[in-house]
Amino acid sequence: MDIRLYSEEYRADLISNWMDEMGLPQTAILRKQVKEYRKFFKAAVRREKIVKQKNIPSVPRQLDMAVMGALAGIVDVTPYAIIKRVICAGLDTETNRLYCDFTDYGADKAFWDMVQKAQAMWQMLRIWDIWQHIFY
Repeated sequence: MDIRLYSEEYRADLISNWMDEMGLPQTAILRKQVKEYRKFFKAAVRREKIVKQKNIPSVPRQLDMAVMGALAGIVDVTPYAIIKRVICAGLDTETNRLYCDFTDYGADKAFWDMVQKAQAMWQMLRIWDIWQHIFY
């Protein structure tokens, strides 16, 4: 038992403490992502919002969505829910408080990547619906 614990990696830096606090896996790629969102994670209240979400992120894309979901006040985070909240906050990116928060915390690029992927998915679903209507 002591040998096993001795051989495990131990970190006591701020990023590792935040990741432990939120129950995030201690992977190098997720650690890098948490560092990129350092400004967001500095506030304990925002870290708590990640913990309260339905799913704990385990890969960078999920962490992007978790950050956007936390800023939007969403517990069951989905691309649709995030996009809906942003649209409801207004279409002008200069005055949309939620989008401004995304920009301020570095999640704006992740937001547009998510929108692009969601748009492609919705397009595929429409094509599928049309195909089923024609052939069934």
